[in-house]
Amino acid sequence: MIGGLKHQIDLLTPMRVADAGGGALVAWTVAARVFAAVTQLPAIVALSGGRQTRVDRVEARIRRRHSVNLGQRFDWKGKTFEIVSIEDDGAGERYVTLIGEEAR
Repeated sequence: MIGGLKHQIDLLTPMRVADAGGGALVAWTVAARVFAAVTQLPAIVALSGGRQTRVDRVEARIRRRHSVNLGQRFDWKGKTFEIVSIEDDGAGERYVTLIGEEAR
């Protein structure tokens, strides 16, 4: 499996940043750069505002990390993907699989 982890991805964590109006914005910061086995998944078609949009999806298999959660993001090849699923084969396994949908 080590040879399969040939793509670098950046795991992103949201951080609230105060704005001038007294509110806050969400900024994404790089929490870690890890190696992953990345596979393109079939895109899904979603309806948004009466229009069909295509949403790219990928699967990224990484070494187990305790700091990865749903709602976080990762960057791969210049695109940002929101983690919508974490597939875990159990605590004894060395890897987890992140399912990401292109963030809009």
